[in-house]
Order: sequence, then C-alpha cells, then structure tokens
Amino acid sequence: MGIGGTLMKNESRKLRKLLVVFLAAILLTVALPLTDLTQLSSAKGKDEITLEDYDLEITSVAFTDHRYYAFTGQKTPVYITISNVNETDVPNVMAEVYEVNDIGEEIFLKTLHYGKIKAGEEKEKHIHWTPTLPGRNWIKVVAGVKEEHGPEMIPLIERTVSCNVLSSSKETMYIDNDWIIDEPEIFENLNIIVDGDVYVYAPSGLKDCSIIAGDLIVEAPFEIDTASNWDMAATFDGEFTVQVNAPEGHLIVQGKIWNNPSDYHYDFVVYNELTVDGQYGGGIIENVNGISTDPSVPGGIQCINTDNVVFKNGAVVRNSNSHGIYLDNSDAVIEDTLIYGNAGVGLVSNDSAPYVGASLLLDNYYGGIHVRNYSEISPFVRPEFTPGDKRGYYIWREDDTY
Repeated sequence: MGIGGTLMKNESRKLRKLLVVFLAAILLTVALPLTDLTQLSSAKGKDEITLEDYDLEITSVAFTDHRYYAFTGQKTPVYITISNVNETDVPNVMAEVYEVNDIGEEIFLKTLHYGKIKAGEEKEKHIHWTPTLPGRNWIKVVAGVKEEHGPEMIPLIERTVSCNVLSSSKETMYIDNDWIIDEPEIFENLNIIVDGDVYVYAPSGLKDCSIIAGDLIVEAPFEIDTASNWDMAATFDGEFTVQVNAPEGHLIVQGKIWNNPSDYHYDFVVYNELTVDGQYGGGIIENVNGISTDPSVPGGIQCINTDNVVFKNGAVVRNSNSHGIYLDNSDAVIEDTLIYGNAGVGLVSNDSAPYVGASLLLDNYYGGIHVRNYSEISPFVRPEFTPGDKRGYYIWREDDTY
C-alpha cells in the first residue's frame, strides 16, 4: 500500500473515534436527566408513604390490673397499646404521655419509643405515674413518628382517658364476686372494689365511701351520702345497670353516680322510688346510657310507672349519651335541678304529669323539654338560661293534648 492509502486509512480511524465520542456524549446527556427524575420520583414516593399512608390507633390506655383506677401516692402502671391498622409498616413510632389536671393543664410525664410497628401489629409499653388527687384524673397520649433527621415527633393521633383515683388514706375492701347486702348496715370511710354486681336486699348505705362495681340492683332503701361516689366502671355502653325495683326499692343519691372511663355509659331504670338531693353539694348523676337521642325512644334516667321520683335542692343530671330524664307514666317532682350537656333531650315527659319547679336546662342537644302523649307539666316555672347556649329550653308539643 502506498503513502496516500496509509494516510486515508489513518484519517478514517480518527473519524470513527470522533463519532464514537460524539455519540457517547449524546447518550450521557440524555441519561443524566432520566436518572434525576427517577431519584426525585423515588424520594417523593417515600414522603407520601410517611405522611399519608401511616394509620396508627391508640387502642388502649389502662391502669392498675389493666383497669381504670389507681390510688393516691402510689406508683401506678399506665399501659399504652398502639396498633398499626394499615398495610404499611410504620418505623420509629413514639408516644408522649401527659397528665391533665382538673383545670386542663398538661404535665409532661414521659416519651415512649415503640420502634417499628409492622402492618397489622400492636405493641404495648407502660410508664409509672403517681397521682396525687382523688377523683377523676386524666392521662393524654399523643402518638406519632420520629422525624427522619431530628429528635422531634411528628404527631399523628391522640387520646385522652380518665382514671378513677381512690384515696390511699381509706381502707380498701375487695369483693371477688357479687356483693349481696342482706342485713342492715352503713359502710363508712372505705374504698370498695367489687368484681361483680351489687344486690341490696336490706336497708343500708354508704358514708364517705368510693365504690367501683357493676350492676346496682336496689330492692330496699339504699343511701349514697354526700361524701360518697359510685363508679359503674362500664367499658362499653350499656354494660352495667342501676335498677330500682318495686315494691320496696328506694335509691337515695346525695353523692354521685358516674362512670369511669367517661367515654362509656350505663343504663339507669327506676320502677319504684328515687330521690336525688343536691342540698350538700352532691346529688349528681352523670354518664347515663341510651340507645337513641330520639324523644320517642326511652333513654337516660328512665322512670317507669312510678310517681315516687324526686330531684331537688340543686340536683344535677349531665353528660348522658341520650336524654337526661325520661318519664314514662311517672308524675315526678323536678325542682331546683340542673339538667345539662345531654346528647338527647333534657327532660322527656311521656304520658306523665310531673311537677317541674325552677330548674335550669342547658345545652341539651335536642332541646330542654319534650312533652308527649297526653302529658301535662304543672305548675311550670320558666327556668333561666345563659344567652348563647345552643339549645337551652323549650317545650315541644307533639299534639294538642297539653
């Protein structure tokens, strides 16, 4: 091959090399943006899972023996269970625990670290808390996930649960089964915890006592004095019942009947005699159950076929998930009584002729008074109410027989 042929061959090689370099540069220029887009898409997907797809539930906040009571001055375990109810694992789960006092102030107690909670899994951890005041106390739990690049928590859900705190200065009486009171007796200065129901067959009462029990069945006179309170301890609506039976049952409430935890409610039915007297600062009945807020459906404190019912001297009926008081063929006396914060009607009078004196009916969601079916209210003194309350007082006549 001559010199000219060799030169042409070398130039051809150079052109091929330049072409390869040029094509490689084009491919690299196209590939880089595609890589960046893929990375951005991946990062965005991760953020969406973190912020939108996590679904935690605080399924339980319980106290001594996984129940809802404690004692003043005693270190009390608080068991907190968190569940992952979604199909996505949740990493770095945390919970902050607070005590909430009676004026709404939050006191930080502790941070709990649960780590990863897998899809469908639940985890329980606990802290120790030493309550100082007897009565209803509150624990608030805020759960979330730890920040990816920091120590703080991103909150996702919260729950507040009440606890009945008993005074350690009183002796505590434990009853493992039903408690049958068949001899006259006054029980004084006690905490009484009953793992069952209470049946009253003899005249008896409580003086400066706190009791936690199930059903209260009253077949004889039974008094709850001003310094006493009865926690029905229902853990779902309608689990337990207060029932006052004829012919001799008479329940006298000068203290308080309530439910802890406060989210749930108990049934209350009166077939004979009920006296609720707030003269000395008690006479409180709260957290009563009902299956409906419709005034045609009985709920709240149901007084049936009895005229021996009296609310007086500043008695209080509040925070029912149904009506406050439901009279069915019951000519009750309701005087100087505060009926408020009930989810249904404050007072329903069905086929009854109650005496209603100067009482206060406030913020009962479906109205103050509902008159039904040949009822009459006499004499009626219009109660006072605070302007701005949602529904304070009115009478709804279902027909013209009023």
